[in-house]
Amino acid sequence: MTAIKTGGWAVRIAGIVTLVLGVFIWVSPDPTAIRPVHMLAGIVVAISLLVLAFAGFRAGVPVLPIVAVVWAFLLPVFGMTQASMTFVPHVLIQVAHLAAGVVAIGLGEMISMKIAGPKGTMATAG
Repeated sequence: MTAIKTGGWAVRIAGIVTLVLGVFIWVSPDPTAIRPVHMLAGIVVAISLLVLAFAGFRAGVPVLPIVAVVWAFLLPVFGMTQASMTFVPHVLIQVAHLAAGVVAIGLGEMISMKIAGPKGTMATAG
């Protein structure tokens, strides 16, 4: 249960930090100082999503943990390669990057809710 709560809060807090820093990166004329912190917070989101996914596997949650594992690995790959994606307008890449982060946070929330079960009771693996 501790890993679930910790993973859930880590996804929430690091996700909000990542989103706020991402907005600062968009509007800042020189985001070089902000970018490493944004990337670190994004890695925390991905790792926390993995923790929740494995907790979801153990609790018997169907499908979502598989999607979360795939998403947790694709998220940093997309973040690290977006600068080299010159075949698409940059603003579309930025919006897709934002959407990928929001989906990661949403997946973490959904897995947490599925594990908690109805009215916050913990689901058991059986």
